[in-house]
Amino acid sequence: MPTELALAQFLPEAGSVPARLILPSTIQGAPVMREHLAVEIDYTAGYGSAATDVPAGLRQAMLSLVGHWFENREAVLMAGSGAVVPAGFDDLVQSYRVLAL
Repeated sequence: MPTELALAQFLPEAGSVPARLILPSTIQGAPVMREHLAVEIDYTAGYGSAATDVPAGLRQAMLSLVGHWFENREAVLMAGSGAVVPAGFDDLVQSYRVLAL
């Protein structure tokens, strides 16, 4: 049976990059956690609801990517993947990337 937990009930793991949260083994008033070694997390991510909330560099990268794929859609379909990106795309998104260790 699902149990909803407030973010305040999780513990931060000191010094981890990217930041991590630890689920305590016992939480007062909650059923036994990790009974089946599984946790489901629902969360909302992003920069906000308005297009102006998204950084200009990411907006430019997305417009560049969509335009490139539109202009080169045959190449993308033939290659079988959307991994083809326009020149400069990586430079635009580099500062927003977070690499998990």
